Amino acid sequence: MLVCAVVQLCSAKLREIIVNEEELANTCTATCEEIGIVNNQPNMLKRNCQVVKECKTSSHGWNKGFVRCDYCKCKCEDSRPFNPDTKQHSYDRTLEEASLYGTCTGTCPRSGLVRTNFGSCDEVRNCRKNRNGWLRGFVRCDYCTCECVYNKYVTHYRLIRMYYKLDNNAVSVGRPAELKETYVENRSGQTQTLQQTMTFSYTNTMSISTTRSLTTGYPLWVESGFDLGKALGNTDITTIIKQGYSSTVDAVDETTHSDTIEARINVGPRQRCKIVVVGNVMDINVPYTGLLQIDYDNGSVSHERTEGVFSGVETSQFRVEKAECTQLN
Repeated sequence: MLVCAVVQLCSAKLREIIVNEEELANTCTATCEEIGIVNNQPNMLKRNCQVVKECKTSSHGWNKGFVRCDYCKCKCEDSRPFNPDTKQHSYDRTLEEASLYGTCTGTCPRSGLVRTNFGSCDEVRNCRKNRNGWLRGFVRCDYCTCECVYNKYVTHYRLIRMYYKLDNNAVSVGRPAELKETYVENRSGQTQTLQQTMTFSYTNTMSISTTRSLTTGYPLWVESGFDLGKALGNTDITTIIKQGYSSTVDAVDETTHSDTIEARINVGPRQRCKIVVVGNVMDINVPYTGLLQIDYDNGSVSHERTEGVFSGVETSQFRVEKAECTQLN
């Protein structure tokens, strides 16, 4: 089945951010370590952080009056229902020391995570000195070359150019299932043919798996496909394959149908008989090959070959069967 594969682990919705304490706590009178747990702070919600905690000083910041506004490295609990499927890109970018650190009292070189949400960079990492800069009072503001990391976020997936191998090998033998029961009575002294209209319901299911790991819960659009095998007739599955459908990753989609059937049953003299609507339940597993299209929030797309199985449970061949009969008093 589809599993979750993202930049952060789906089971651990924590990620690191670097934020100035003024933005985080609306004050610079405390240290990063003293801030504690911050819940539903408007500035942090803009970063998709519902909870911010375990903050530590990352670097010194700027002076604001008699206090210093430092940068804090914290753990962010993501506010989204699932961590987004993310593709990272990076390039070298030259930044001013003053804008990067808020001060020129330090030096450019710093390894690892330096900033988050910095201009067009989702992350700034691994800075080094590029060249000398200008003098600001008694200190020099240098130019730093850093790794600028930006993320593309997946918005949805599409399965296109679908080819199915739809033949009898894809279908298991239908097992009988009782869908509705009722009783009919003949109180006369002769055998009678009784007629009964029976209303029943049944549920068909379908799901799709792929060899490429996708993020659970994301929209998944499956385009109409081509049958490479022997058709199974006019069934829900074949209709869906021909028309295409929309779902979500890792979902099992259910469709409930309601129908009626006319029963004509021979019932012996003074008998009460149980009659049952029975249908055959088929397990369908159709292999396919196709092209996975991944759509990103910036409008770009990527494609890769994939294969998998379209699975379904379908009920058909409805009929009425007479079960046990008992004599009336």
